[in-house]
Amino acid sequence: MNREKRAATDAAWQRANRDRHAASIGKARVVREYGPERIPVDFDFEATVLLYAKAQELTRLTGVKHEVDHIIPLCYDGLHEASNLQVLTRAENQAKRKRDRQLLLAET
Repeated sequence: MNREKRAATDAAWQRANRDRHAASIGKARVVREYGPERIPVDFDFEATVLLYAKAQELTRLTGVKHEVDHIIPLCYDGLHEASNLQVLTRAENQAKRKRDRQLLLAET
C-alpha cells in the first residue's frame, strides 16, 4: 500500500473511531512523558475509551470543550487507568493542572 493510500485509510479510521483514537493518543502520551510504569499491568483500554467517548459527547452536546483528567496526577505517581480518570471541562482541567504544578513547585 502506498503512503498516500495508507494515510487516507488511517485518517478514515481515526474519524470513524474518534474515542479509540483519543484514548490511544492519551496512553501513548503518558508512556512518552512519564514512562510505561504509569500504565498498570492489568490496563483496561476499553474502560478508558468510554471516558474519552464521554468527554467527546459532552463537548458535542454542550459546545464546551471537555477533557479526560487524571484524578491523582501522573506527577504524583498517579496511574493512567479508568479508576483514576475523570471528565472535566477544559477550563476546570487547566485550573487543576495549574494548582498541581504550584503544589509540586512548593514541595521542591
